[in-house]
Amino acid sequence: VHPHPFFRIIATCNTKGQGDEFGCYQGARPQAAPFLDRFRPFLEIDYLSPDQEKELIAMKVPGMGESARENLVQFAQDARKSFENMETQMPVSPRGVIAVAEDFVFYEGIMDAREAMQLALHSNLLDRASTQDRVLLKGIADRVLS
Repeated sequence: VHPHPFFRIIATCNTKGQGDEFGCYQGARPQAAPFLDRFRPFLEIDYLSPDQEKELIAMKVPGMGESARENLVQFAQDARKSFENMETQMPVSPRGVIAVAEDFVFYEGIMDAREAMQLALHSNLLDRASTQDRVLLKGIADRVLS
């Protein structure tokens, strides 16, 4: 079998093939070095910049206003910093941010914007966090949304 010269396989992983360092990806095991050697190049991709994330939310959830988008992205950035600093164990993914934005737009139709954001954050992120993470992430949310 001879692959086409433009044939490529792209694989993604949250653990860089090294297993689960943080307890976030149960079942992720270290990969064998010969297996990892078959993949090149390895590229580390960081989260979107705040401006890119706001643009993504605007594209995916056009009903969300600029101010709410700004607050949500600030929450996500601060929550990610707390994860990177090992203060929390729960990362906040772009998928989670989009889910919060979608629910916020729905809830905003039936309650004020602050309550809508609080409920959207709780139902998508905070209520699935550990007790310790929930306290810290709620503190971030309260600061950002005040």
